[in-house]
Amino acid sequence: MYAMCVNLLLLMPLAFWGRTGVILCLLLGFAVGLPVVVYLTMFGYLPNRDTIYVIMETKASELGEFISVYGAAPAVAVGAYALLVGGIAWGMLKYTWKDGDAMKRRVVLAGLAVGLLVPLVSAKYRQRAWERNPYVCAVTGFEEYREQRALQRELVSQIASTNTALVRRSADPGREVHVFVVGEAATRWHQGLYGYFRQTNPALSKRDDIFAFENVISRYTHTAKAIPSILLYYPDENLDMEKQTVTAGLTGLLRQASYKTWWFSNQDPAGIYDNIATVIGQSCDVVKFNHASPRHDDALLGMLDEALAATDDKKVIFLHLMGSHSKYAMRYPAHAAIFPIDARIPGKTDRQSAIINHYDNSIAFTDTLVDAVIRRVSKVGGYSTVVYFPDHGQDVCDVSDSYTHTEQFATAPVYEIPFVVWLSPEFRRLRSDVAERMGNWLRRPFMTSSFTGSYADLLGFELPGFPDGRSLFSDAYVARPRMIGSEDYDKDIKPLSVPGGHVIRAVSRVRPDLRARIWAHRVDSLGKLREAMCGFSGVEIDVKYMPETGVFDVGHPPAPSIGLSLSTMLGELAASDLHVWLDVKTLADEEASAACGQLEAQLKAATVDKGRIVVESTSIASLDPFKKAGFSVVWYTPTKFIGALAAQPKEKWRREDEARVRGYEAELARYGIEQVSSPIEATELLRREFPAIKGFYAWGGKAGDGGQLKQTLARLEAAPWLRCLLVKFSSRFDR
Repeated sequence: MYAMCVNLLLLMPLAFWGRTGVILCLLLGFAVGLPVVVYLTMFGYLPNRDTIYVIMETKASELGEFISVYGAAPAVAVGAYALLVGGIAWGMLKYTWKDGDAMKRRVVLAGLAVGLLVPLVSAKYRQRAWERNPYVCAVTGFEEYREQRALQRELVSQIASTNTALVRRSADPGREVHVFVVGEAATRWHQGLYGYFRQTNPALSKRDDIFAFENVISRYTHTAKAIPSILLYYPDENLDMEKQTVTAGLTGLLRQASYKTWWFSNQDPAGIYDNIATVIGQSCDVVKFNHASPRHDDALLGMLDEALAATDDKKVIFLHLMGSHSKYAMRYPAHAAIFPIDARIPGKTDRQSAIINHYDNSIAFTDTLVDAVIRRVSKVGGYSTVVYFPDHGQDVCDVSDSYTHTEQFATAPVYEIPFVVWLSPEFRRLRSDVAERMGNWLRRPFMTSSFTGSYADLLGFELPGFPDGRSLFSDAYVARPRMIGSEDYDKDIKPLSVPGGHVIRAVSRVRPDLRARIWAHRVDSLGKLREAMCGFSGVEIDVKYMPETGVFDVGHPPAPSIGLSLSTMLGELAASDLHVWLDVKTLADEEASAACGQLEAQLKAATVDKGRIVVESTSIASLDPFKKAGFSVVWYTPTKFIGALAAQPKEKWRREDEARVRGYEAELARYGIEQVSSPIEATELLRREFPAIKGFYAWGGKAGDGGQLKQTLARLEAAPWLRCLLVKFSSRFDR
């Protein structure tokens, strides 16, 4: 409602300007609502200010690819939206423009225009509705874009004639050739070089002279901001570019250091305005773009050969690839495909499998290209390097259900990128201090917004003002939080890059006293355990004791075993403070003592405190050895029986029902069991019928969307005596 009022405030003046004002109101509503409809159809989220930046940087060829990739859905949505607007306009102008109160008529028309055409979209925003209102967002976003582009245009001259100069740290090595390959939309998650289940790096994986850095992320999720963050030097790597002033540009620094620079690009040179990559590239001595079709990246190899053949003693060559951009099938020639397009990927639909197959082929094609670059540079010899990494990654049905690299729903695959360095034999000889240590630096947490200073360090220079602690190639490197906006990547984004990750994040931010009582239900795989550890205070694990081997097999009968033992799960739990509700299935009374001994031994081996374990069984007697050993124990009440009693008034109970309940009460007292578990709907009955019980554990909550988490929290608020409530959450590791 607040958002609707904001729309009325903005458009009301137009409605008092007769028919012309109403028509303008409709046109403006249509123009602002159009990208909303398109983005919701294509990506499932609403546009924001950054969307304006991306739209303005989009090239004509990219637009064509997007249309071909997403098919008819956006076109149908736009068509339907246009018909809606046209129908409303026709009805308003034909039937409401008659005799009557002019003021009332115009107010009604304004309300219709605003309420229907900026369609209830901004009503989704419950906070900062003014800032996120589509009208305000469009105006402020475009203005911010214009300001940023004006600053970027100034960079061309600043980069070429910067007052900052590199200072050489080591002796001049003589002839130098350095190639920086800037990829596109390549995630580390799909690289065989980093453990992907497919070998998408058939060439680089065979090389023993490269360094593959394992923990590098991009600062931004789209090229328009990622490229300047890489090639320009901003004082604070963790602060958004818009909030600080650029100190220098890599291309300008290199030219001042007497390098001849080349910029070869396989991407279009311009969007609606000049593309930012083009703006930076134009500061090089030689600038060329490939306009041939099809636009495959191997077309840049001919340009590279020309630069390598030049007589200049000191060269830096930039190759800007199309990489794995947008329509993946267009990124590689058909003969280069190594993965069949119809190959089915486990756990994926046919459509998702086809997308992944095309993407993986594009990754493999980039791999062969980078290898070809290294082979060419190695033939030239001298003090040479090749560095390859993309501007950002891509989520290719890894966490999301489709493929994307947006900030709104950015996940780990969008940020995590491959980062490969090759050093020539001459470089290794002259810079043995770096070459011999680089293998120890591969796991450093690094963000590409510190690349300019790091690259200068690699080449043997010092960039004034750039701390040694930020250089990836320095012994003085100091790891520090990698901030994406206000979020710590390693704490807030990476761990939650799973299906339902936003739900886990929501749980993690619940009031501490309530969060301590929210535990994850049926966490019966390592993957789901790792996800749950990111937000929940405890987990429920189902196990079946195998007396012949002493193994607790993880799983929920009758589901078949996956061969996962509790001891393996405990290994994951050792480094956390997570509590565990251990549901021991079908535990026979005569096996309980041996099972207790095995559990104690496994907890000791894993260095997990037994105080974090709650043992549950359907048999009251089987809990006795665990209780005597110091475990917290819970009796699993007969669910169907207790549930049926809870659903009816006590006066309707049968005599045998009452006798059965009293029998349970006596057995609980006999063994001194003071905790029970049940569906949450039955807890009131248990409190009434078993007054000696001190601990109540329940299940039946949800942590999903649509207010489900709020309902769970409300239940906990209303039941302060409830020690724990198991809640379900979706996981790609669900069995």
